[in-house]
Amino acid sequence: MFDVLVRMVDTQGKEVLPSEFMAAAERNDLLKNIDRWVVRRVPVLRGTTQARLPVRALSKETAKDATFVDWLDNHVRSSRAEPQRLCFQVTEQAASSYITEIRALAAALRKRGFRFAIEGFRLGPRTPRACWTPVPLDFVKIDGAIVQGLTGDPQLHSACACW
Repeated sequence: MFDVLVRMVDTQGKEVLPSEFMAAAERNDLLKNIDRWVVRRVPVLRGTTQARLPVRALSKETAKDATFVDWLDNHVRSSRAEPQRLCFQVTEQAASSYITEIRALAAALRKRGFRFAIEGFRLGPRTPRACWTPVPLDFVKIDGAIVQGLTGDPQLHSACACW
């Protein structure tokens, strides 16, 4: 699997990182547009690779957008995409805030053959199973800080073993 990351190119041809433009895009209600732009350009949708590609972190705006799945259906038909090769992800924060919408989105995407994941999973005050049981997931991407500390912290190892 590979991550699909978004970058912009400025007028001088230099890459602009998301940390420099995503906040402005959010303030101007453009995150849904960026999500769709990325999906239209994912190489796996055009049959150019056999790899599975996660579309990293759909925005909470897309998760709440009732038109996204219909748009995606149309895009799949016109591009001859292979849904099983694409995994949509949302952040744990977005999923926690919009559990009903995320549950519906995940179910709709999985029904169409796409994969679905939560990224940036952290151990918090809620137990992991109680938090995500109602969301149909294919993958959980664990926060890097947990992975780094896993081998040296027996308590953390035990907490993760409940999965």
